[in-house]
Order: sequence, then structure tokens, then C-alpha cells
Amino acid sequence: MYAKFLVTSILFTIALLPIAPQSAHALGCVNVDISNQLNLAGKNGQGKQTNNVNQEIDSNCIGNTSVHNTTQVNVSPEGANQTRNSNQFLGGSGSSVIPASVMGAGNVNFHTGTQTNIQTPALNQNFPHK
Repeated sequence: MYAKFLVTSILFTIALLPIAPQSAHALGCVNVDISNQLNLAGKNGQGKQTNNVNQEIDSNCIGNTSVHNTTQVNVSPEGANQTRNSNQFLGGSGSSVIPASVMGAGNVNFHTGTQTNIQTPALNQNFPHK
């Protein structure tokens, strides 16, 4: 009798998961990508900065987090080409007792980057140093 009640309770709870409040759906995964590119060069030292970000999260992902954080710096009379390629993939959990309708709930891909290109005569080779 007790086992039948327990099984019925578990099945009822699983059946209600898809209609549970939004806060109960905080099972998803998060990819975070933060990058900084700085080119500090002489008067004619223009640089080129490229930041390519690819982020993917499997629909069966539960509770995983990935964080990429990088900085590229060039300080010289000449400009620099700065290229960054970032790939993030968070996989699924395989089989689970959680219904497919709840899997992947709350997945977030977030990326932000700064690209700063400063030209200054102080880095020119002919700059008068006194």
C-alpha cells in the first residue's frame, strides 16, 4: 500500500513539473564570454580588432556553466591585428527523469567585449623625448 502511494506521488510530481512556477525552471545552463582588445599605437599605427564568438547549449543541458575571459594588449609604434575566436558548447545530461519539456529551461548565452584603439604620438619613433 505504501509503495503504491509513493509511486503515485512521484508520478504526480513529475507530471506537474512542466506547469511549475518559473522559478522552478532554473535548471538551464549558462555560457559567458568576456573579452577585451586594446591597441595602443603610434600616430600611424591603426590596428584591426576582430572578436568571433560562437556559443551553443544542448537542449538537454542542466546546471552547467562555462566562462571564457580573455584580454589582448598591443603597445607599440605600429598597430596590431588582434583576432580572437571563442567557441563554447555545453552538452546535455543524457537520460534524465526530468521531462523533456523542462530540459533547457533558462539557458543563457551572454557575451560582451570591448575593442579599444588609441593612437598616441608618444609611441612615434620620432617623438621628441625630453
